[in-house]
Amino acid sequence: MSSSLYDSTILQSKACFLTLKHILTVAEQDPAASRFPDARLCDDMKPLTFQIYSASNHCEKLIARLTGREWTLWNDDLTGFADMHERIAIILDRLAQVDRETVDAQGPVTKSTAWGPNGLNVTVMTGEAFAHGFGLRPS
Repeated sequence: MSSSLYDSTILQSKACFLTLKHILTVAEQDPAASRFPDARLCDDMKPLTFQIYSASNHCEKLIARLTGREWTLWNDDLTGFADMHERIAIILDRLAQVDRETVDAQGPVTKSTAWGPNGLNVTVMTGEAFAHGFGLRPS
């Protein structure tokens, strides 16, 4: 059984955001939960709210490139668990609406593609190159 671009991008993204949703749900039950949205794993790392914001924008760019539409990026304005859950719900909804055939058809299509934090960089590349080089961050 072979794996498609849809499988390696959209399905993986769904799994990642379901995991983030679960992490937030468990974290909210902790007695120190009020500190978590601003928590950092190390001094030079941005807080949890930023991590959700960044992951959301990254996924939005991936969805947009692989469905042939323009992306809509959010501001870094998440402040608490409710905001983070709402953002994750939006991304999961957008992922659920993505059509497998559209994504797989966009894989070999070469076109100018904006990338980077604000889309200021433009490179001619395939959908697959974007997805695996820019859209999905390596672990």
